[in-house]
Amino acid sequence: MPTERGRRIIYARPSFLEGMARVLDIGGTLNVYHFGPGGAKSDADATLADWQAIGDDLRAAMDDCGYPIEAADAASWEGPLPSPTVLQQYDEIIPGSAERISRMWEARTKDRIQSEKSAVEAGNKRAYLGLAGGFIISLIMIAIGAYAAIWVNPWLGVAVIGAQNALFASLFIYVTNARRRERERKAADADAGLY
Repeated sequence: MPTERGRRIIYARPSFLEGMARVLDIGGTLNVYHFGPGGAKSDADATLADWQAIGDDLRAAMDDCGYPIEAADAASWEGPLPSPTVLQQYDEIIPGSAERISRMWEARTKDRIQSEKSAVEAGNKRAYLGLAGGFIISLIMIAIGAYAAIWVNPWLGVAVIGAQNALFASLFIYVTNARRRERERKAADADAGLY
């Protein structure tokens, strides 16, 4: 799964060229999201990454305040927040820290959701601009081809329109193959346990 500044990205990053290729993408085959092994697994991975960042922040804050960081006994806990026992221990060391940890988790989760939403919206905007650009180029090329066919030479008009169709078809094939290779790479990464 792609990462950005230590964050896992679940959305595709459409480009202007992909938007142009969408002129021929009637079935929506270019829409790809990086869901990973499953929505819940991706959410758990993102929450784990958030907690690792919070742990790094807490270690840095404790180090700055002069609190020693000691090794602890290993324990297992499943959930988005540390166990109540751990939260209570944090609260004993730094009063009010359990509440701050909860607020930090909520803030990071909201930030991650907003960041992903903004990136998806920006990518969709680029793709729609590419789609509009491809449509406008198609109309211009058809008009030029029709003009050439009527006023210059019929074969020239056919060649212009054929070249435009070949351009968009090759662009569509290129983008489709790039997405297929990306899906295969992600499947291989998932099989290898890389995310």
